[in-house]
Amino acid sequence: MVLAATGCGADAGGPPARGDIEFARFGGIAGSSERLTIAAKGQARFAVGRRDARPIRFEVSRAELRRLRAVLAEADLGSLKSDTEPTCCDMFTTVVGYRGEKVTAESEFPDELGPPVRALDAVVKRHACPRIDAGEAEPAACVRP
Repeated sequence: MVLAATGCGADAGGPPARGDIEFARFGGIAGSSERLTIAAKGQARFAVGRRDARPIRFEVSRAELRRLRAVLAEADLGSLKSDTEPTCCDMFTTVVGYRGEKVTAESEFPDELGPPVRALDAVVKRHACPRIDAGEAEPAACVRP
């Protein structure tokens, strides 16, 4: 599954497949776009930049997948309200999806999304950041401390 996530107010697609984990961050002044999808068995793909960007593919270990699922279950995405009304064109939008539920939030997102966003950023940092070529757009997870 790939999210259609470019520019302000873009449609981030429907809910993820039942066992998939979905994470996207897009928007800002430069219109950046990051998309991570982790399939139920741990096959992952991460793309940064244009929709036609070549994705980085990697495997998430069973232990890491269990931790991600626990963090996402704790967040209870189905109980959170999506904020889909853009307040400004330069805001970032974050999308987190799991078990058929999806939450979309502008720059400020609910406290419950903090742990899943940090856990998914850590996956990107561990698996994708070392494989980003010089000159390519750098995802937020790769530049944060």
